[in-house]
Amino acid sequence: MDKNISIKVTKYEQDLIQKSANSHNMNVSDFIKKIIFEIIEDDYDIQLADKRYLEHLRKANTKEHTDLMKELDI
Repeated sequence: MDKNISIKVTKYEQDLIQKSANSHNMNVSDFIKKIIFEIIEDDYDIQLADKRYLEHLRKANTKEHTDLMKELDI
């Protein structure tokens, strides 16, 4: 079942949202939903990348870039 969420915006914000939605050929509701889920997806991707990077750094054969450069005399 669909639920409604309400937010309060100024007239200027409402006009800006409406113009942006129109420029994407979307209604305001779909436009806002699209933006929110893009932000959620980006946040999830960043968290996952951070987790994978930390796992990579924990591996024994992993070296910092600066250490490798010194080791190679570069």
